Amino acid sequence: MPHEDYTFEAQAQSGKVKGPWRITLGEDIILFEPADGSGPIAMDRETTAVAVELGQLPIGPPYFAVRMPKRVLFSVKAQDFARLKAWLGPPSMAALKAAFKRRLAWAIPIGILFILTSFPLPGDPETGTPPVPFDTVAAFLGSVLVILGLFMWIWPRRELFLVDSAWFVVLAVKIFWDILEGANIIWVVLVFLVLLAAMDGLRLNAHFQDVHARQRS
Repeated sequence: MPHEDYTFEAQAQSGKVKGPWRITLGEDIILFEPADGSGPIAMDRETTAVAVELGQLPIGPPYFAVRMPKRVLFSVKAQDFARLKAWLGPPSMAALKAAFKRRLAWAIPIGILFILTSFPLPGDPETGTPPVPFDTVAAFLGSVLVILGLFMWIWPRRELFLVDSAWFVVLAVKIFWDILEGANIIWVVLVFLVLLAAMDGLRLNAHFQDVHARQRS
């Protein structure tokens, strides 16, 4: 059966040209036409495997992001999102590595920062500043992040997204506990965002569930 191009509209939420873009799915090429008429941007399937990032939050429309070369975020209708996902096909090992790089690129430096902030600090009797004890949870979170960052390069497995999700859940519990201990209630917003990140890790693990089997076959 001959291929028929499929064209749909997506709303650019970031980048220089916001507003409606025309997206055309060709046989082996995808075209992005910005609203300002500056000309289409073409990508082949191999490029889109690492340049296009699909996403779906529990609330709101689905989205996808494209690096061309700067990251542009698009919201899109569900049926068009499904067509784009089908056109991209099953995720590849290159796409998995790109997803790790996007999600865990800062894991090691942030992990080191967590570890440094976990160290105890002496108090100051003259100013009435109490000593700060060693933060075991922060040290644990930092160590896990550093290990995740290393494993991303030496053992890129989708299961690392499960560890990443568990990390965010522990962080959410820690923040919530700090709120109960007297931290500002505004941190509840951060708890919500952290749990969304945990859910996204579960989504990524499911998205790449067959990539290793396809690589062996």
